[in-house]
Amino acid sequence: MSRNTLTEKILTVLQRLTEATVDTIYVNLTSHKGSYLKLRDSMLGLRETPRFKREWAEIYRERRIFYATLNRLKDQGFITKKTDERGSPWKISEKGSERLNPRPEYEKIKSPTPIIISYDIPEKMRKERHRIREVLKLMNFELVHKSVWIGTNRVPKKWLDELRGRKVLECLHIFEVGKLGTLGEIKSG
Repeated sequence: MSRNTLTEKILTVLQRLTEATVDTIYVNLTSHKGSYLKLRDSMLGLRETPRFKREWAEIYRERRIFYATLNRLKDQGFITKKTDERGSPWKISEKGSERLNPRPEYEKIKSPTPIIISYDIPEKMRKERHRIREVLKLMNFELVHKSVWIGTNRVPKKWLDELRGRKVLECLHIFEVGKLGTLGEIKSG
């Protein structure tokens, strides 16, 4: 008999004993008249008495499966076990993050003039802001100022359609400029 099966059987027996104890207390506290008959009926299953909502062995099995899955994901490199500021011991790794959110591939078409992209995305859409930064890096744009980027590749229509679908496009401004002004000094300096 495996260790897990033995543990499940022990939990089942302990739960049944606990339920019998609860039945005894329940019968004794409800009324003294006919308490023996109530107890006998509850033991035989003839009377409805309070029960635990879930089987302890089932909870144990589910937890075992859950932690086995976590350890398998850790072994595959998708998560790491390290306590973060929230107290969670599990953290998604870069490999896991890429698996969940694969990096999009966009065609890079050179622009004859520099393109400046500026955005002001509300805090409640923080994930979208992070996603936009990642795509801009992939398209070889460089950060000029907090939310201002400059690059020499055209912005793909596919990406604009995705932004429109996620309702973020209205937070973004795209400029094609003829002269860089002081930005040209920064880039060449």
